[in-house]
Amino acid sequence: MNHKKLPGLFTEGVMRDLIQYMDSYIDEAFKHFQSFPESRFVEGEIEETEDHYFLKFYLPGCSSDQIQLEVIDNFLKLSVNHSSIIEEKNDLTMYQKREQSFQRMQRLIPFSFPISENEINAIFENEVLRITVPKKSTSDKVIEINKTDE
Repeated sequence: MNHKKLPGLFTEGVMRDLIQYMDSYIDEAFKHFQSFPESRFVEGEIEETEDHYFLKFYLPGCSSDQIQLEVIDNFLKLSVNHSSIIEEKNDLTMYQKREQSFQRMQRLIPFSFPISENEINAIFENEVLRITVPKKSTSDKVIEINKTDE
């Protein structure tokens, strides 16, 4: 903050402290926005065999109820809605801090053939989503994910 351009009222005493507090509050609130666009991509691996595709996606900090798989024509759509709340309280100093974040990540995986949600197997375990897609199928539906993280 450039104090030379502010009138004396804002550069001395209580007002100066208030402005510095407000500056630090705003800086803290916006410091995480630099990394936000990078975290929108779902990292994963795809392996193809003669009969199946094996997909593995790393979803640290997520639970199975935040994950949705959907079949759309020849595409498998993976959506992750990840939210977190962090609270800190200190009754002695009357300090309270609450951080809340929400991220929506998606990945669309194309296949060269129609796929069926009835033949796809998905399991989420140890923050890793494993999906098995057999080759040559058909349909457009939401896929249920087996829950093992609870």
